[in-house]
Amino acid sequence: MLEAEGTLKLLTAETEEELLRVAEERFGRPAETLKQIRPEGGDPGKTAALFCPAEYGTSFEIMDACFHLFFEEDGVFLELFPPLGDGKALNPDTLIDYLRRKNLTGLELESVRKLLGYDWGREKIAPPQEEKCLGEEIRIEVAPDEMSASAELLPPDPGGAPLSREEAGRALRTAKVTEGLDTERLETLLREKTYGLPVIVAQGRPTQDGTDGELTFHFNRTHEGTPWEDVESGKVDFKRLDWIERIREGDLLVSRTLATPGTPGLTVTGRTLTPRAGRECRLPRGQKVRYDEKLTRMYAAVSGKVDFNNDVVQVSDVYDINSDLDMSVGNVDFDGSVVVHGNVIAKMKIRATGDVTIYGGVQDAVIEAGGDVTIVNGLQGRGTGLVTAQGTLTVKFIEQGRAQAQVAVKADEVVYSEVNCGGDVYLTGKHGSVLGGVIRAGHMVVAQTVGAPSHPRTKIEVGLDPQIVKRSRSLAESLSELRRKLEELQKISNYLMGKAMDSEEKGEKVRQVLTTRLEYMQKVRSMEAEYDELQSRLEGASDGVIHILDTVYPGATLEISNQSYPVSGNPIRNATFRILEKEIGMTACSYSKRRK
Repeated sequence: MLEAEGTLKLLTAETEEELLRVAEERFGRPAETLKQIRPEGGDPGKTAALFCPAEYGTSFEIMDACFHLFFEEDGVFLELFPPLGDGKALNPDTLIDYLRRKNLTGLELESVRKLLGYDWGREKIAPPQEEKCLGEEIRIEVAPDEMSASAELLPPDPGGAPLSREEAGRALRTAKVTEGLDTERLETLLREKTYGLPVIVAQGRPTQDGTDGELTFHFNRTHEGTPWEDVESGKVDFKRLDWIERIREGDLLVSRTLATPGTPGLTVTGRTLTPRAGRECRLPRGQKVRYDEKLTRMYAAVSGKVDFNNDVVQVSDVYDINSDLDMSVGNVDFDGSVVVHGNVIAKMKIRATGDVTIYGGVQDAVIEAGGDVTIVNGLQGRGTGLVTAQGTLTVKFIEQGRAQAQVAVKADEVVYSEVNCGGDVYLTGKHGSVLGGVIRAGHMVVAQTVGAPSHPRTKIEVGLDPQIVKRSRSLAESLSELRRKLEELQKISNYLMGKAMDSEEKGEKVRQVLTTRLEYMQKVRSMEAEYDELQSRLEGASDGVIHILDTVYPGATLEISNQSYPVSGNPIRNATFRILEKEIGMTACSYSKRRK
């Protein structure tokens, strides 16, 4: 049989002469018109070459390795063509796989491997038999973890039957692939005939491990004493330092996100995969805290500050400062009580809704307490600063200071200072003296000594609540100013009414004046009512009393409910002063320390 034009044929013979004769017979043309190709390798015991018509020689300068099976009378022969030029080598597994698909009887794999070792040539690999025509096949491979399955479409022999969708489905079922099938990919593979390339056609659903429980802290757990900065203006307050985390009762401190069990996975073979469940966490231990019913929220039980130390949330309504209160600590603004185990340095500030206790002294600072103020040493105000207590102020001495308390003031000495108290003032310590300045009390003042032999101006006022007096004076000043403005508005109104101008313009201006005047009149009526009530209380006050346990010196002035008693002449000893028949009267001292 003559070979077709453009065919490359592998021929073998015993000798060179016989090889050329065979080539001439197979191609039907003289040997000199044929091109011989003798690649490296081959069976050294055989004479063989590749032949093609010379005019087609350039067509085979680059060729991938390939193979052909020939079913002949004396057996099945395998011809192996080597790669030419830059052609690709043959994958031995591809050849072996094809031979197994052909299901050859008596296949001699050793002969196949021998030929592969020669790289090219012709070898008998099986006895004579009928050729099985291969149709399209599909090979399913399941991944070791069963999370995916790939399909490889295998080509048919010429004239072989195509693979049906049903056959592909049976192959998947045989491989136990029942879940996660991508039918669109499978259909595309069957339609486009992409042979020899594995394609993922099924994917399992991986497990989703549960998430661990998580704690969220709703407060800052670290503080570095950073100065406060106004974002808008850029101004920095170096006395306002970030040392504590302030909180209010009911503030959320810590929340807990519950762990999740995770989502089960599923392999392509239908096997269920168990996820790792998330680990739960617990809310930390706490002091002065409360929890919700599900133990997922922690709240502050009191107002104050919160710390996180040794895995414990500590809420405290007492702010302890174990040093002086100076620039290194900064001003204190605290919703609770404050304890300073040192001194309060000049120009510093403390504001607390509870008590303030200072184990040292206080310079010209500002202290405001919603409860009591206790100063173990003295207050040296230098004429500035202010200590304010809504409860009782207890201090060793006050020197050139200003202090006010709503309930009581207790001190040993008050020197050239201003003290205001809505209740009682007690100066009953070792000295119990008042030297210069003024002391005002809503009810009573008790002192050992008032004034001195040098006759410094010292004033004691009782019977009138200083806060009421202060408010009354403020109202009087405000009323005077409002009345002055009302007179001016009346003059402006009269002027407008008499001025010639556009009627619409005049009407608008007059309306503005009258509206403002009406607002002022309403304010005047409200303030007059408050002022009259305060004056009535002040005028009716008569239960003020001053107890002098030792001496009150000339130069001192005693006032009880707007009645004045200047002390002159000789000092007065052991006396009690109160209103007797609408005047200040004096009796022997009736104060007993047991009443304190």
